[in-house]
Amino acid sequence: MDERLPITESPSVHSREFGGEHSDAAAVLRAMAACDRELYANHWGGYPGLANAAVVASVAELADVVAQCLKVNAGNGEHAASGEGDEPAGPSAAKKARREEAENRSAPAVTQVVPAPGAVFVTGAGTSGRLAFLVVRTANAVLLTRGRAPCFHYIIAGGTPALFQCVESAEDNAVAAAADFDAALAAAGGDAITDALVIGVSCGLSATYVAAQLSCAMDDPRGRFHVVCLGWGPSTTSSHHFPIS
Repeated sequence: MDERLPITESPSVHSREFGGEHSDAAAVLRAMAACDRELYANHWGGYPGLANAAVVASVAELADVVAQCLKVNAGNGEHAASGEGDEPAGPSAAKKARREEAENRSAPAVTQVVPAPGAVFVTGAGTSGRLAFLVVRTANAVLLTRGRAPCFHYIIAGGTPALFQCVESAEDNAVAAAADFDAALAAAGGDAITDALVIGVSCGLSATYVAAQLSCAMDDPRGRFHVVCLGWGPSTTSSHHFPIS
């Protein structure tokens, strides 16, 4: 592997068997399975994998921050009219949440919710943005089944069209990123937000759009944001736009 390139831009050693008589579907599946094993390994190529104790500890810390945002909202009396607090609201609420989920599949790129002091934003470009969309909608559906107000918000480079098709150069637009971040913050509650988390997802730590939004959060004059970047690879091969060390 060329160490000058991000891991996500380097050819996998498992693709070497492609070519000639070995170029079949089974070979592709074997390569994909091998890559999955590397991803979830304790170590790979000198780098920690998802099963590494340090990575697991970092994810646990991230979960604690998310829990804090939810706790802020619970303390603000944001529970639904059922008054059941953290207890599941029952099958009827779950059915209602699924119905609302189906009705809102054409929602704008920034989820519209009732303002709450705690919020979690997940942002990404391309596939990362689509993953942000799926994670956010699932998390909010769970909150609704428990009689809680949704507080997860997704942002995707290129807006709603990017959920269904490629939007050229959207991931490189820092100006649009800042504008989209401001719009997301306003839709989530604006000045009412007191505790928030911004999770930037960029596989190769290279999307300028995501980096710009992390910078916006870090530069917030009220210091309201925790900032996390999720990617695959060492910071030494990340884009210079990313505010990480």
